[in-house]
Parts: sequence; C-alpha cells; structure tokens
Amino acid sequence: LRERAMIEVMYSTGCRLSEISNMRRKDVDWVTASMSVIGKGNKERIVYLNHKAVFHLERYLEECEENENECAFLFSTERRPYRQMKGKTIQDLVDKISSRTNIKKNVTPHVFRHTFATLAMDNGIELGDLQQLLGHESPSTTLRYATVSEERKRNAHKRYVQ
Repeated sequence: LRERAMIEVMYSTGCRLSEISNMRRKDVDWVTASMSVIGKGNKERIVYLNHKAVFHLERYLEECEENENECAFLFSTERRPYRQMKGKTIQDLVDKISSRTNIKKNVTPHVFRHTFATLAMDNGIELGDLQQLLGHESPSTTLRYATVSEERKRNAHKRYVQ
C-alpha cells in the first residue's frame, strides 16, 4: 500500500524527492485534495492530488493507523520506531519497484516529475500554471522539464499555423 500510494503521489503532484520525503500528514487537505509542500528556497506551495492518489493514500494511511504508526510524516518507515523516509530510502524503494517491472528505462523519483510536466503540457496546461505547480521561479526551468512530443508539435502546427 505504501509503494502504490507513494508512486501515485509522486505522479499526481510532480513533487521533488525532498518534498515527498518532507510531506506531513497534517498538510493534506482531503476536502480539496491538495497539500502544502515546502520546496526549494524554503518556499511553500500547494500541490494537488488526483483521485487515484487520494484513494491509495487513504488506504495506506488506514493501514498506518491499524499499525499504530503515529509518525507525523506522510511516508514513514515500515518498522518501529516509525520514522520519516529520507530521500535515499525513497529512491531505493522506487528502484525496488522498477526492478519488479519490465521497464527498461531507469526510473527515479525525478522521472515522475518529468512525466508530470510532459503529460500536463500534452494535455494543454498553460506554461505559467505548470511553472507554479512545479515550484519554479523561471519559465525556462519549467520548459526543461516538459518534453514536447511530436504529436503535440503537429497539433500545435495545425491549430496555430494553418
């Protein structure tokens, strides 16, 4: 449950590894399916959870309650004493998940961030909105994260050049 919840949260929010590690249970707003995170430069921003992330996060947290895991951090170690999962542990967990699949590409937490940006661009998000969601100061930084697919370029050409 923890693995699935973590993957869904990474995919849904596009958060940095350090932001995932530092997420706290109290920062989740279940009503708006959002949460507050502290990013680079100690800047706070709001990120959003999709329905899958909310579903799997709720299931994971229910299991934590059953195990009397009262760690303040959203993602914690599996054994007592429950502690915050640090970046290296999260990376190791993603590696473990990746090794169980047939995915040939090296999967890292940062790949989820790039995927989030690319899919958002493919679905038509405005650059400024994506910049805010990723917590970037500069639009040029955001553009480095978003790979523009050939299909997107073709559709843009049809839409704006003809």
